[in-house]
Amino acid sequence: MKCSKCGKRAVIWRKHEGTRLCPRHFLRSFESKARSTVRKFGGINYGEKIGVAVSGGKDSTALLLMLLERGIDPGDVVYFDTGWDFPQIYDHLEKLEKFTGITFVRLRTEKPFDYWMFEYEYEHRDGEIVRGYGFPTFKTRWCTRMKQDTISDYWRKTGKPVKYVGIAYDEKHRVKSAESGRLAKENQKYPLIEWEITEHQALIYCYEKGFDWGGLYNHFDVSLIHISEPTRPLYISYAVFCL
Repeated sequence: MKCSKCGKRAVIWRKHEGTRLCPRHFLRSFESKARSTVRKFGGINYGEKIGVAVSGGKDSTALLLMLLERGIDPGDVVYFDTGWDFPQIYDHLEKLEKFTGITFVRLRTEKPFDYWMFEYEYEHRDGEIVRGYGFPTFKTRWCTRMKQDTISDYWRKTGKPVKYVGIAYDEKHRVKSAESGRLAKENQKYPLIEWEITEHQALIYCYEKGFDWGGLYNHFDVSLIHISEPTRPLYISYAVFCL
């Protein structure tokens, strides 16, 4: 696959445009789209107080780097540490801090996630005393709730900034879900969607900047990178079973 602009090896295919781009022309295209979006819709308000939450993955990393590239102060950069991420994620965050010169705010729950999963006792609606919330699933995402609540509490205590969220253009359906749920009243913006940056484009962009997560994205589907450590083997086994 060759670049539509220069004929070199392309790494991005923009199906809706019918163009294939090499890394250099992809970055140029991104900059052009970002400028166009700001002119057309107003986009980012350069004077507003903002905050960025990073997960350590490609989308939030790309968002942070693109904001800095545009000369935008990201404000507080927050990372919620579950204690369950891959070692490569922690290594990546340290590298990202050194690259940007920003010391991230690292948040945790008062007790570790292992406690909530295995030890916390609560009364079930049938009256039974249950120990531990158990393994998180897509239906019982207690860990996601704790993460969102902890980050939201931090933002409220620091002046309620506009939260910039790293959701990619091809995952924009997640915005509707977020804004109709528990985070409906949060003041959030989604620059990657405004700039039409897909998951794959975000990953290529990060690679071009020298971030490769120790090859983590070469071994796992992107959706598995942030699945909680204790539950990850179950999901991987399920994925392999379904092949």
